[in-house]
Amino acid sequence: MAQEREVAVIINRPFAEGAIFRTSRESRSRHGRRSTTSASWAQYFLKWIVSHPAVTCAIPGTGRPDHMRDNLVAGHGIVPDEKGRRRLAEYFDGLG
Repeated sequence: MAQEREVAVIINRPFAEGAIFRTSRESRSRHGRRSTTSASWAQYFLKWIVSHPAVTCAIPGTGRPDHMRDNLVAGHGIVPDEKGRRRLAEYFDGLG
């Protein structure tokens, strides 16, 4: 609806204080990060989030310089296409 109404969408703390990593830890190795140029899971998740056509920006929120550097790299390279977005969504749906 935001996209239809041309309203900017900001995703604040997309990692949910690290819960996204704890929830998916065991099955991430089976999923893989195909179709992006991500070197880390944080980059992959951020690319997935900002690749949504309605999303204007994401604010990961961290105080750790190493995490900040890693998050910044997500702004470069290939982002998931619709197939890649669907694949990661199915992955998350299968976790719960």
